[in-house]
This record gives sequence, structure tokens and C-alpha cells, in this order.
Amino acid sequence: MLTRKPSPPVRRFISIAPVYSPASSGSHDGVFVTRSYDATSHFETMVDDIKDVWRRAVGGELELKKRDDALQAE
Repeated sequence: MLTRKPSPPVRRFISIAPVYSPASSGSHDGVFVTRSYDATSHFETMVDDIKDVWRRAVGGELELKKRDDALQAE
């Protein structure tokens, strides 16, 4: 059981950072650019962006699989 009230935060770190997106898909010039990231970007968001760049560049889905241990030993 909580016997005393928690103290208020000493400082709050709040900032707004611009996030940029590519101006084009890259299909016409072969330059494929990801979105920009800030300190709060999550790994899943970055993976989704990399998959999107792959899809635009190659035209198919990026398939990531765990490598077989026998192949890693070679």
C-alpha cells in the first residue's frame, strides 16, 4: 500500500522534431530514400520503412528468414 503521494516530475523533456518523407517513390531516378527518424522512432517502424524501400526498389516483398546453422558454419 502506498503511504505517501509520489513527487511531481522535476523536468519534462518534450520536443517536436520534424519527420521528413521522400518526395518521390524513386522509381524514375533509381534513388530510394527512407523517411527520417527521431529519438522516439521504434524498431518496428524502421523495419516497415526498410520493407517499403525494398518493395519500391525491387518490386517484391522483403523476406527475412533465420539462417540454417549448417549454412552459418561454412
